[in-house]
Amino acid sequence: HTILYAVTGVQTCALPIYCVFSGLAPQHLEFLVNKFALMVEGARFMPKFKLGVWDGKVKFFSPTGKIFHRLLDEVLPFLEQWGYDAELIDNRVPRILPTQRIHEEWFLNRPGAAPNIILRDYQVAAVNTALESGGGILLMCTGAGKTFTVAALCDALGQSNIRCMVIVPSVDLVEQTATTFKLCGLDVGMYGGNTKDVNHQHVISTWQSLQNNPQLLKGTSGKNSLTIENNDTNVDGKFDCIIVDECHGAKAAVIGDLLNNAGIDIPFKFGCTGTIPKSLIDQTTIKGTLGSVIYEIKAMTLMESGYLASVEIEPVELQETVLEEFPDYSSEKAFLTRSEERLDCLADLIISKAAQYGNTLVLVNSIKQGKALQALISDSVFLYGATENEVRAEWYSTFENTDNLIVFASYGIASTGISI
Repeated sequence: HTILYAVTGVQTCALPIYCVFSGLAPQHLEFLVNKFALMVEGARFMPKFKLGVWDGKVKFFSPTGKIFHRLLDEVLPFLEQWGYDAELIDNRVPRILPTQRIHEEWFLNRPGAAPNIILRDYQVAAVNTALESGGGILLMCTGAGKTFTVAALCDALGQSNIRCMVIVPSVDLVEQTATTFKLCGLDVGMYGGNTKDVNHQHVISTWQSLQNNPQLLKGTSGKNSLTIENNDTNVDGKFDCIIVDECHGAKAAVIGDLLNNAGIDIPFKFGCTGTIPKSLIDQTTIKGTLGSVIYEIKAMTLMESGYLASVEIEPVELQETVLEEFPDYSSEKAFLTRSEERLDCLADLIISKAAQYGNTLVLVNSIKQGKALQALISDSVFLYGATENEVRAEWYSTFENTDNLIVFASYGIASTGISI
């Protein structure tokens, strides 16, 4: 048996996005379609599934033979088992990988940069591994300094006239990431919220903003299609690299639409995260789009090296004594967030922990509960979506010079990536 598979998409000499198989026997094609079909969580409750017009699955191997090229390693063993001889038609446009490599003193004495910025050895290793690979995921634990790592990667790529788009999950992280880039002396703009400043070599944006203007990834959105001139370096207005920060939070539909459609011709794609998503669909999509994990640094390693503090986890379980019954989880959750007795207990617990340890950050998943708890503790503050970005940043920075701060924050703004 002979099977042809074509590599599609304009990509680097590393990997493209898709490949297409032709010549498969019908029974083998059906097997692969089913093998790489994953059930969507909660699909049975969705209207299309109930109506019988959708089987509730995401098919990564399409009935036409199309699949992510990065999933080839999972497909080819089946073809070998069935006795196929594979022939490759390669439609890729070759791109040369950057030869630039960084070192620990990369930002030291850089014009416009803060003084005495020294990269850690594992940050240097992560960036150089990414430069050698041309794509993939950097799995770096919380506290590893992912933003400085991303800044160094962007700067190294920029030395080869490559323009980078860094995608972060929130407006807070747009400003925080841009601040770090500026500390390193990089030319950076922001595209998120009320800020639309893209006339720079590197741009930080949110998923939401790019969903509203996907053409920005192609550099074809009006004034964004410019030549950027900075420090005698000219780069075309289009982006040649996408770096997805906190890529574990990128949902399959979003990552598929932006990176694989609007950004299909962008040759370099990287992800940076502290954890791999739990959903198998999200795992497969991220692997297919960004690649496999190419570098990993664990929290325990950094603790043993003295970069991170040791962690103490204390589970606190409250036993509720109530007479009412709860027909579903939402009604039980509503009770738990409004019970005055429980709120008083939580407030006392928070006050005691703050007295013992100092600065205390409390994450809540209910704005109503957050406001109620904040009202019970004098001199505390509650930050949530309605809080101005400048106010949030001011309170985050207060942790650096204060010892007795209690800050409540909603999961929506502070659960991921915030530097304190």
